[in-house]
Amino acid sequence: MEDRHVTSLRDSFNLLAPAADQLVDTFYTDLFDAAPSVRSLFPDDMAKQKKALIGALAWVVGNLTEPKAFREGLLAMGERHGGYGAESAHYPVVRDVLLGAMGK
Repeated sequence: MEDRHVTSLRDSFNLLAPAADQLVDTFYTDLFDAAPSVRSLFPDDMAKQKKALIGALAWVVGNLTEPKAFREGLLAMGERHGGYGAESAHYPVVRDVLLGAMGK
């Protein structure tokens, strides 16, 4: 990844980080509105899940310049999510909803 893209992603994340709680609240509200069937994949109490999402986003941004760690970490994350019942059809919805939440 080009340095300018890494810088842009890190700068964007740093702008969003102070409002991380609001971001994940918006994300999950919008996700469950867009794809109600995925709600059953999540716990009733979302506090731990929300912290996990914030941590995962921070991990991604922190590993943008570490291709091996980045690839291995994302593969492991995908495998874990498959075990939770996530399907490949869910990923475009999650992507779109996350980008939308970041833009609000």
